[in-house]
Amino acid sequence: MIKYDLNLLKAFDAIYKERNVTRAAESMSISQPAMSAVLTRLRDLFNDPLFIRHKSGVAPTEKAIDIHSDIERALDILDGVVQSEQLFTPLTEKRTFTIAASEYFQIAILPALLIYLRQHAPHIRVVCITFTQDLADTGMMSGNTDLAFGRITDPADNLIVKQVITEGLSCLVSATHSSIKQQLTMQQFEKFPHVVIQPHGKLKTGVFQMLRAKKINRDIACVVTHFQLATDVLLDSDYIAVLPTRLCQRFTQNGQLKLLAPPEDLGTFPFHLAWHRRYQKDPAHQWLRNQIMACCDAI
Repeated sequence: MIKYDLNLLKAFDAIYKERNVTRAAESMSISQPAMSAVLTRLRDLFNDPLFIRHKSGVAPTEKAIDIHSDIERALDILDGVVQSEQLFTPLTEKRTFTIAASEYFQIAILPALLIYLRQHAPHIRVVCITFTQDLADTGMMSGNTDLAFGRITDPADNLIVKQVITEGLSCLVSATHSSIKQQLTMQQFEKFPHVVIQPHGKLKTGVFQMLRAKKINRDIACVVTHFQLATDVLLDSDYIAVLPTRLCQRFTQNGQLKLLAPPEDLGTFPFHLAWHRRYQKDPAHQWLRNQIMACCDAI
Protein backbone atom coordinates (compact mmCIF):
# COMPACT_ATOMS: atom_id res chain seq x y z
CA MET A 1 0.00 0.00 0.00
CA ILE A 2 1.29 3.46 -0.92
CA LYS A 3 1.76 5.69 2.10
CA TYR A 4 1.00 9.38 1.74
CA ASP A 5 -0.08 12.37 3.81
CA LEU A 6 -3.76 13.24 3.37
CA ASN A 7 -2.79 16.91 3.62
CA LEU A 8 -0.99 16.50 0.30
CA LEU A 9 -4.34 15.93 -1.39
CA LYS A 10 -5.88 18.90 0.41
CA ALA A 11 -2.99 21.05 -0.78
CA PHE A 12 -3.45 19.78 -4.35
CA ASP A 13 -7.14 20.70 -4.18
CA ALA A 14 -6.34 24.17 -2.83
CA ILE A 15 -3.75 24.93 -5.53
CA TYR A 16 -6.06 23.62 -8.24
CA LYS A 17 -8.91 25.90 -7.13
CA GLU A 18 -6.89 28.99 -6.30
CA ARG A 19 -4.55 28.71 -9.33
CA ASN A 20 -2.03 30.47 -7.12
CA VAL A 21 0.43 28.89 -4.67
CA THR A 22 0.45 31.87 -2.29
CA ARG A 23 -3.35 32.06 -2.06
CA ALA A 24 -3.54 28.29 -1.65
CA ALA A 25 -1.07 28.52 1.23
CA GLU A 26 -3.17 31.23 2.86
CA SER A 27 -6.31 29.13 2.52
CA MET A 28 -4.59 26.30 4.41
CA SER A 29 -2.96 28.64 6.96
CA ILE A 30 0.60 27.67 6.03
CA SER A 31 3.50 29.67 4.62
CA GLN A 32 4.21 30.01 0.92
CA PRO A 33 7.57 28.15 1.21
CA ALA A 34 5.80 25.32 3.03
CA MET A 35 3.22 25.07 0.24
CA SER A 36 6.00 25.05 -2.36
CA ALA A 37 7.59 22.15 -0.51
CA VAL A 38 4.24 20.34 -0.49
CA LEU A 39 3.95 20.91 -4.25
CA THR A 40 7.37 19.28 -4.72
CA ARG A 41 6.15 16.23 -2.80
CA LEU A 42 2.98 16.12 -4.89
CA ARG A 43 5.00 16.17 -8.09
CA ASP A 44 7.08 13.26 -6.82
CA LEU A 45 3.95 11.36 -5.77
CA PHE A 46 2.23 11.71 -9.14
CA ASN A 47 5.37 11.82 -11.27
CA ASP A 48 4.09 14.93 -13.04
CA PRO A 49 4.66 18.72 -12.77
CA LEU A 50 0.90 19.05 -11.97
CA PHE A 51 1.03 22.89 -12.12
CA ILE A 52 3.08 25.11 -14.40
CA ARG A 53 3.76 28.83 -14.18
CA HIS A 54 1.13 31.09 -15.70
CA LYS A 55 0.82 34.85 -15.97
CA SER A 56 -1.68 34.97 -13.10
CA GLY A 57 -0.19 32.18 -11.01
CA VAL A 58 -0.17 28.53 -12.06
CA ALA A 59 -2.14 26.41 -14.51
CA PRO A 60 -2.91 22.69 -14.10
CA THR A 61 -1.37 20.12 -16.40
CA GLU A 62 -3.51 17.53 -18.17
CA LYS A 63 -2.63 15.08 -15.41
CA ALA A 64 -3.84 17.47 -12.72
CA ILE A 65 -7.09 18.08 -14.60
CA ASP A 66 -7.64 14.33 -14.97
CA ILE A 67 -7.19 13.51 -11.27
CA HIS A 68 -8.74 16.56 -9.63
CA SER A 69 -12.38 15.46 -9.72
CA ASP A 70 -11.53 12.12 -8.08
CA ILE A 71 -9.42 13.79 -5.39
CA GLU A 72 -12.07 16.43 -4.70
CA ARG A 73 -14.78 13.78 -4.46
CA ALA A 74 -12.69 11.71 -2.06
CA LEU A 75 -12.02 14.71 0.18
CA ASP A 76 -15.71 15.64 0.19
CA ILE A 77 -16.67 12.09 1.24
CA LEU A 78 -14.14 12.13 4.07
CA ASP A 79 -15.26 15.58 5.21
CA GLY A 80 -18.89 14.43 5.16
CA VAL A 81 -18.13 11.35 7.26
CA VAL A 82 -16.30 13.39 9.90
CA GLN A 83 -18.79 16.28 9.95
CA SER A 84 -21.83 14.02 10.25
CA GLU A 85 -20.42 12.65 13.50
CA GLN A 86 -19.86 16.05 15.08
CA LEU A 87 -22.17 17.02 17.93
CA PHE A 88 -23.91 20.38 17.55
CA THR A 89 -25.62 22.32 20.31
CA PRO A 90 -26.67 25.81 19.17
CA LEU A 91 -26.49 27.37 22.63
CA THR A 92 -22.87 26.37 23.18
CA GLU A 93 -21.46 26.19 19.65
CA LYS A 94 -18.55 28.58 19.04
CA ARG A 95 -18.01 29.06 15.33
CA THR A 96 -17.58 31.75 12.71
CA PHE A 97 -19.51 31.49 9.44
CA THR A 98 -18.39 33.51 6.43
CA ILE A 99 -21.13 34.46 3.98
CA ALA A 100 -20.56 36.01 0.56
CA ALA A 101 -23.64 38.18 0.86
CA SER A 102 -25.38 40.48 -1.56
CA GLU A 103 -26.53 43.83 -0.23
CA TYR A 104 -30.08 42.49 -0.46
CA PHE A 105 -29.22 39.79 2.09
CA GLN A 106 -27.56 42.26 4.42
CA ILE A 107 -30.60 44.54 4.42
CA ALA A 108 -33.54 42.13 4.17
CA ILE A 109 -32.34 38.92 5.83
CA LEU A 110 -29.36 39.53 8.10
CA PRO A 111 -31.06 41.66 10.83
CA ALA A 112 -33.69 38.98 11.56
CA LEU A 113 -31.05 36.23 11.39
CA LEU A 114 -28.84 38.01 13.94
CA ILE A 115 -31.75 38.47 16.34
CA TYR A 116 -32.47 34.74 16.15
CA LEU A 117 -28.81 33.81 16.59
CA ARG A 118 -28.48 36.10 19.60
CA GLN A 119 -31.31 34.23 21.31
CA HIS A 120 -30.58 30.65 20.24
CA ALA A 121 -26.89 30.50 19.29
CA PRO A 122 -25.16 33.46 21.01
CA HIS A 123 -21.61 32.27 20.30
CA ILE A 124 -22.03 31.91 16.54
CA ARG A 125 -20.41 34.77 14.63
CA VAL A 126 -21.35 35.84 11.10
CA VAL A 127 -18.87 37.58 8.78
CA CYS A 128 -20.28 39.01 5.55
CA ILE A 129 -17.98 39.54 2.58
CA THR A 130 -18.81 40.98 -0.83
CA PHE A 131 -20.83 38.76 -3.13
CA THR A 132 -19.66 38.65 -6.75
CA GLN A 133 -20.73 36.59 -9.73
CA ASP A 134 -17.27 35.04 -9.88
CA LEU A 135 -17.69 32.81 -6.85
CA ALA A 136 -14.05 31.78 -7.03
CA ASP A 137 -13.20 35.29 -5.85
CA THR A 138 -15.36 34.81 -2.76
CA GLY A 139 -13.72 31.58 -1.60
CA MET A 140 -16.79 29.47 -2.34
CA MET A 141 -15.08 27.14 -4.78
CA SER A 142 -12.42 26.17 -2.26
CA GLY A 143 -14.89 25.86 0.62
CA ASN A 144 -13.20 28.65 2.62
CA THR A 145 -16.43 30.63 2.50
CA ASP A 146 -19.41 28.85 4.05
CA LEU A 147 -22.33 30.28 2.11
CA ALA A 148 -23.18 32.60 -0.75
CA PHE A 149 -26.44 34.53 -1.08
CA GLY A 150 -27.34 36.36 -4.28
CA ARG A 151 -28.34 35.75 -7.87
CA ILE A 152 -26.28 32.73 -8.86
CA THR A 153 -26.02 31.66 -12.48
CA ASP A 154 -24.16 28.67 -13.89
CA PRO A 155 -22.81 27.34 -10.55
CA ALA A 156 -19.88 24.94 -10.41
CA ASP A 157 -20.49 21.23 -9.88
CA ASN A 158 -19.08 21.33 -6.35
CA LEU A 159 -21.73 23.79 -5.19
CA ILE A 160 -25.25 23.07 -4.01
CA VAL A 161 -27.65 25.89 -4.92
CA LYS A 162 -31.19 26.43 -3.64
CA GLN A 163 -33.60 29.16 -4.68
CA VAL A 164 -34.85 30.77 -1.46
CA ILE A 165 -36.68 33.91 -2.58
CA THR A 166 -38.72 35.02 -5.56
CA GLU A 167 -38.59 38.81 -5.68
CA GLY A 168 -40.47 41.47 -7.61
CA LEU A 169 -39.72 45.08 -8.51
CA SER A 170 -41.34 48.28 -7.28
CA CYS A 171 -40.67 51.99 -7.55
CA LEU A 172 -39.57 54.41 -4.86
CA VAL A 173 -39.99 58.17 -4.90
CA SER A 174 -39.85 60.91 -2.30
CA ALA A 175 -42.97 61.19 -0.17
CA THR A 176 -42.97 64.89 -1.12
CA HIS A 177 -42.45 64.36 -4.86
CA SER A 178 -43.72 67.42 -6.75
CA SER A 179 -45.72 65.51 -9.39
CA ILE A 180 -45.99 61.80 -8.55
CA LYS A 181 -48.70 61.15 -6.01
CA GLN A 182 -50.45 57.79 -5.53
CA GLN A 183 -49.93 56.32 -8.99
CA LEU A 184 -46.98 56.25 -11.38
CA THR A 185 -47.82 56.57 -15.06
CA MET A 186 -45.60 55.42 -17.93
CA GLN A 187 -45.20 59.05 -19.00
CA GLN A 188 -43.91 59.98 -15.53
CA PHE A 189 -41.67 56.90 -15.38
CA GLU A 190 -39.93 57.89 -18.60
CA LYS A 191 -39.95 61.65 -17.93
CA PHE A 192 -38.40 61.95 -14.47
CA PRO A 193 -34.72 61.17 -13.77
CA HIS A 194 -33.76 57.79 -12.33
CA VAL A 195 -31.12 56.78 -9.84
CA VAL A 196 -29.84 53.34 -10.79
CA ILE A 197 -28.05 50.72 -8.72
CA GLN A 198 -25.23 49.10 -10.66
CA PRO A 199 -24.18 45.94 -8.82
CA HIS A 200 -20.64 44.69 -8.37
CA GLY A 201 -19.52 42.09 -10.88
CA LYS A 202 -20.48 41.40 -14.47
CA LEU A 203 -24.18 40.58 -14.10
CA LYS A 204 -26.63 43.28 -15.07
CA THR A 205 -29.54 43.58 -12.66
CA GLY A 206 -32.95 42.19 -13.52
CA VAL A 207 -34.17 45.77 -13.90
CA PHE A 208 -31.92 46.40 -16.92
CA GLN A 209 -32.96 43.15 -18.56
CA MET A 210 -36.68 43.51 -17.98
CA LEU A 211 -36.91 47.13 -19.09
CA ARG A 212 -34.92 46.40 -22.21
CA ALA A 213 -37.20 43.46 -23.05
CA LYS A 214 -40.28 45.65 -22.68
CA LYS A 215 -38.67 48.58 -24.56
CA ILE A 216 -39.27 50.94 -21.64
CA ASN A 217 -36.92 53.91 -21.46
CA ARG A 218 -35.38 55.56 -18.40
CA ASP A 219 -33.62 58.88 -18.02
CA ILE A 220 -30.67 57.60 -15.99
CA ALA A 221 -29.27 60.63 -14.18
CA CYS A 222 -27.28 58.92 -11.44
CA VAL A 223 -25.62 55.51 -10.96
CA VAL A 224 -24.62 54.23 -7.51
CA THR A 225 -23.42 50.90 -6.14
CA HIS A 226 -25.56 50.62 -2.99
CA PHE A 227 -29.29 50.62 -2.31
CA GLN A 228 -28.96 52.98 0.66
CA LEU A 229 -27.20 55.59 -1.47
CA ALA A 230 -30.08 55.45 -3.92
CA THR A 231 -32.62 56.17 -1.18
CA ASP A 232 -30.56 59.16 -0.02
CA VAL A 233 -30.71 60.58 -3.56
CA LEU A 234 -34.50 60.22 -3.61
CA LEU A 235 -35.11 62.34 -0.51
CA ASP A 236 -36.61 65.74 -1.37
CA SER A 237 -35.94 65.23 -5.10
CA ASP A 238 -37.94 64.26 -8.18
CA TYR A 239 -35.86 61.11 -8.86
CA ILE A 240 -37.28 57.59 -9.24
CA ALA A 241 -35.63 54.30 -8.27
CA VAL A 242 -36.66 50.78 -9.25
CA LEU A 243 -35.71 48.36 -6.47
CA PRO A 244 -36.64 44.89 -5.15
CA THR A 245 -40.10 45.13 -3.61
CA ARG A 246 -39.14 43.89 -0.14
CA LEU A 247 -36.41 46.49 0.08
CA CYS A 248 -38.86 49.18 -0.99
CA GLN A 249 -41.13 48.12 1.85
CA ARG A 250 -38.29 48.53 4.34
CA PHE A 251 -37.15 51.87 2.97
CA THR A 252 -40.65 53.37 3.29
CA GLN A 253 -41.00 52.59 7.00
CA ASN A 254 -39.82 56.03 8.11
CA GLY A 255 -42.40 57.82 5.93
CA GLN A 256 -39.86 59.80 3.89
CA LEU A 257 -40.29 57.65 0.78
CA LYS A 258 -43.30 56.04 -0.85
CA LEU A 259 -43.67 52.77 -2.74
CA LEU A 260 -45.49 52.68 -6.05
CA ALA A 261 -46.21 49.95 -8.54
CA PRO A 262 -44.30 50.35 -11.82
CA PRO A 263 -46.47 51.44 -14.75
CA GLU A 264 -46.04 47.96 -16.21
CA ASP A 265 -45.40 44.63 -14.48
CA LEU A 266 -41.66 43.95 -14.52
CA GLY A 267 -41.88 40.31 -13.54
CA THR A 268 -39.89 38.47 -10.87
CA PHE A 269 -36.37 37.17 -10.33
CA PRO A 270 -34.77 34.69 -7.90
CA PHE A 271 -32.27 34.87 -5.07
CA HIS A 272 -30.22 31.79 -4.21
CA LEU A 273 -28.40 30.30 -1.27
CA ALA A 274 -25.32 28.22 -2.15
CA TRP A 275 -22.78 26.15 -0.26
CA HIS A 276 -19.90 23.80 -1.02
CA ARG A 277 -21.04 20.18 -1.11
CA ARG A 278 -18.47 19.23 1.53
CA TYR A 279 -20.67 21.07 4.07
CA GLN A 280 -23.85 19.27 3.09
CA LYS A 281 -23.84 16.99 6.17
CA ASP A 282 -22.19 19.40 8.61
CA PRO A 283 -24.79 19.70 11.46
CA ALA A 284 -23.95 23.31 12.35
CA HIS A 285 -23.93 24.29 8.70
CA GLN A 286 -27.27 22.57 8.12
CA TRP A 287 -28.74 24.37 11.12
CA LEU A 288 -27.59 27.81 9.93
CA ARG A 289 -28.87 27.17 6.41
CA ASN A 290 -32.26 26.25 7.82
CA GLN A 291 -32.39 29.46 9.87
CA ILE A 292 -31.52 31.57 6.81
CA MET A 293 -34.23 29.83 4.78
CA ALA A 294 -36.72 30.43 7.60
CA CYS A 295 -35.84 34.14 7.59
CA CYS A 296 -36.35 34.19 3.82
CA ASP A 297 -39.78 32.59 4.21
CA ALA A 298 -40.75 35.14 6.86
CA ILE A 299 -40.14 38.34 4.88
